[in-house]
Amino acid sequence: VTRSTAPFLIELQPDGALTGGGVSEVLHVTVPTHLLRAQIPREIASSLLLPAERREIAIARNILTDVFDDDSGLAQDTARMLVEFALATVGHAVRASETLSPTRRTVAERRLDEVLRFIEVHLCDPALSTTMVSEGCGLSLRYLSLLLRSRGTTFSELVWSQRLERARDWLMRSDPREMPISEIAYGIGFKSPAHFSRMFKRVFGENPSDCRAIAPPLREAAVSGFCDLEMGTLQ
Repeated sequence: VTRSTAPFLIELQPDGALTGGGVSEVLHVTVPTHLLRAQIPREIASSLLLPAERREIAIARNILTDVFDDDSGLAQDTARMLVEFALATVGHAVRASETLSPTRRTVAERRLDEVLRFIEVHLCDPALSTTMVSEGCGLSLRYLSLLLRSRGTTFSELVWSQRLERARDWLMRSDPREMPISEIAYGIGFKSPAHFSRMFKRVFGENPSDCRAIAPPLREAAVSGFCDLEMGTLQ
């Protein structure tokens, strides 16, 4: 549903693996706002999916298709009545879906998502700090700490755990001849390979070189008790 004064275009490129190589259709209907708002709530959840197989949508689609395919055989009042009925049917489906949708997210939840995205984007920057995040997200240091605490973590724990997980993935996927351990350490944001090796062994129970020596299919994912470990503090 979008507000527009002209017909709009959506290009659909379905994944062949999901559709089995079939054909997908999109039905575009431009409806005066006052008619639409009479049947559909002013605020609907983003990415609300109403599949074509749903009974209300199938009925509405058939009605609208028949009305638009009609060569002026229907009286105008009849066509309007059918369109309004189709919209009412869609409105019922939307309202039913809204009652089943998750509760709207709070401001704190949205701000926490912004913080986590910022950290993920700047994870490999050695200068990543609470000050950098607070300024980048427009938050005070105190509020940033409260947001992370609501997630059950601190800034240091979050950054170290994500850096080590990413480093572990690089170690297991990369060729030692092309990417030495020191390059991974610096690339993931550590200031020295020695610090990286100590942190890696403390969390995963083995040296980075041991991790790389064992084939990935034979490995066990054994990462536990991270938050109980004493990590260095990121200022």
